[in-house]
Amino acid sequence: MEPNRKVRKQGLEHFIKYVRELPIPSPQAMFVALHDLGYRGQDQARRALCLMAYRHIRRVKRIYVEGIDRAELPRKSNFLFVGPTGSGKTFLVESLFGKILKLPTALVDITTYSETGYVGQDPSTILTRLLHAADENPMLASIGIVCLDEFDKIASGQNNAVFAGAGTTKDVTGMGVQRELLKMLEASEVLVPLDLSHSSAADHVVMSTADIAFIGAGAFSGFQQIAHRRAMRDQIGFGRDQVGDTFDADAIAVDFSADQVENVANFQAYGFLPELVARFTRVVPFRALDG
Repeated sequence: MEPNRKVRKQGLEHFIKYVRELPIPSPQAMFVALHDLGYRGQDQARRALCLMAYRHIRRVKRIYVEGIDRAELPRKSNFLFVGPTGSGKTFLVESLFGKILKLPTALVDITTYSETGYVGQDPSTILTRLLHAADENPMLASIGIVCLDEFDKIASGQNNAVFAGAGTTKDVTGMGVQRELLKMLEASEVLVPLDLSHSSAADHVVMSTADIAFIGAGAFSGFQQIAHRRAMRDQIGFGRDQVGDTFDADAIAVDFSADQVENVANFQAYGFLPELVARFTRVVPFRALDG
């Protein structure tokens, strides 16, 4: 056997051993562990993420340990967290995946990225950060978690959304970043730089995103105004009055309803490609914390 093939085989065997020994606590046990770790509130979001984490690990085990064809299993889960700043979105991801389950977890500020060829970091380096979190092990990184923080900031500037108390400050390159993320969030082979400097073409590794779970998180300021205007447009008669009475345009920290976040058209009006929103299997609203 050639030396490099032997190394790859040993690496694969080590990876499968790692997956086989990966703990898979029940969603209820994860929920309790989060409480013991000090996470309070957001019960609905916690339950949703604990179930997603359980399914993620179970799916990985079925593919790499039981040898089940990926095509025969449900597709991987990507979540979108929507809620006010400070409501615990990224903290929940870091606590569950990074501290409790100890899976490779990368928290990435998406606002520093731009479409390939423009000023700013290339979206492919999102996976570079995951690779670093996995101790430079591509196979281990390929089952990790990526949290895209400030996800709402890549909404296209081609809409009329206005941030609460801030005016329109959306990234004009947002649509390009969205297009770059489309195939990454689904399942694709990505050429990933080994470091963030793109030193040379040789310093890359090919990674599959077929088993990487992505979680977008953002405050989505101004989203409720857009959802409200669309609801007002679609309502007539007494229903129109009821919609108007339930909206506070001056509120800073707002709670999003299930109807608002489950309507892809609201995200499209906010400035997102409907295909990108469709890459998220569930949109989870977070409640504003009590003062």
